Amino acid sequence: MKLWIVCGACRHVGKTYLAQRIAAVLPDSWCAKLGRHPLSEDKPPNYFTDLDLLLARLEELRSGDTAHAVVESNRLARSVSADLCIYIGPRADESEKIRDDAGRLRELADITIETDAISPDDWQDLIATLTDQTQEIGRIIQQQQAYLTT
Repeated sequence: MKLWIVCGACRHVGKTYLAQRIAAVLPDSWCAKLGRHPLSEDKPPNYFTDLDLLLARLEELRSGDTAHAVVESNRLARSVSADLCIYIGPRADESEKIRDDAGRLRELADITIETDAISPDDWQDLIATLTDQTQEIGRIIQQQQAYLTT
């Protein structure tokens, strides 16, 4: 199983949305979110607040037929090594809301999506080592980058 982690600089940059869109195009995938707030109706399926429970579930998935796990979590990005970690920077109008650990999360990332244009050369070969859905995931990444500039 390949582990994809989506993390980011602050709230409301599309981390959960990106994770869900990537999982939707990956075959045999599972998507989750690790958050801090109590479960509510607006939370996505497979919402966890306990890191250990999420790690246990990932271990279960490793022994099954799941090919890809896509998890939106800053905490997980700081805790484990992923096959691919994607960092989403702040939108242009949210620079004052950046997390204290944003720099560390950015350093951990294999791909950074920020307001500056992202080149396919920056991510294409890396994604190709994990899936044959490179072009579709590339479109998703470029759409996410465009969102940051709006």
